[in-house]
Amino acid sequence: MSINDNIIELEGKKNRKRKTKRDGRSVTHDINRVPTKDLRAMGFEEQAAKLILNARRVLPVVEDPMEPQIDAQKLWKRIGKPHGQFRFWADHYIKPIANNEEISSKIEKTGKRGRPAANYTLSRSVAADLAMQANTPEGAEIRRYFLLMESVVLKLANRNQLRGERIIGIDNAIHHHATKTFAEAGVKGLALKGAVNSEEQRLKSKVSVILTGFRAGYWSDLFGCGIRDVLDNDDLATYESAYKTVEVLLKAGKADDAELKSILGPTFSRAIDMRPYLETKGLDPDLADVKKHIATSKVKRNLDTPRQMDSYF
Repeated sequence: MSINDNIIELEGKKNRKRKTKRDGRSVTHDINRVPTKDLRAMGFEEQAAKLILNARRVLPVVEDPMEPQIDAQKLWKRIGKPHGQFRFWADHYIKPIANNEEISSKIEKTGKRGRPAANYTLSRSVAADLAMQANTPEGAEIRRYFLLMESVVLKLANRNQLRGERIIGIDNAIHHHATKTFAEAGVKGLALKGAVNSEEQRLKSKVSVILTGFRAGYWSDLFGCGIRDVLDNDDLATYESAYKTVEVLLKAGKADDAELKSILGPTFSRAIDMRPYLETKGLDPDLADVKKHIATSKVKRNLDTPRQMDSYF
């Protein structure tokens, strides 16, 4: 065995060790960890997304809303310090209901020489009720937060199913079919892995071109993340439909570029408008116009030749 053969064998073992299963976990989110980009993709305005991120640090969504687990002093600060001092607020709102099993009280020292003072741990339900009663601007924000979170729960469930189950399922089906096809053609080892990856990228990019006019790489350059992470739920559902059609065509042996364009074009051509996403990011909506894009070369990175420009569509 030559040195080169040994290197190839070692690289193959290394890649086998790194192999991970596509199960959708990397693109699905817990309700308390949804990043800003996903909140925006689900249709929430920037101000609403910021409110959700800030408020859920104090009032996270929990499995058991009746279990005491929210610090009352942190809540008091978050809702604008009503009554001026925590003990006045607590005496008025918490002390009368302190026997409630959803409230846990404890005695804490307020400083080295401070008198012992009562603090409380509240259930999310009690915390929500107290926040709703706060006659402060911050209290109004918390009321809005609870309304927003109801919408987040529904939209996130739909998005997680789309991104983490259905679209990843298509990814897996395409990957397995491409692997089988290339393997049967005699492609092996690292060459097989490279061929499969190239085929997957070709198909994903073709879907992006048909739906939006631009390859997936253009979306990544503009938004700093993939097209699937940018699209809202409705457009993501359209993406899934086109991508599922590609899977069917691939298995039928009709998935070269010309066939994909002729079959998908009548239904999916420019079905997704990039302009609203550009406006959300404060970018020029004209970047979604292919003709103007070619004429003015408005792109985020430096493009020196027409060939580089052509690679976007």
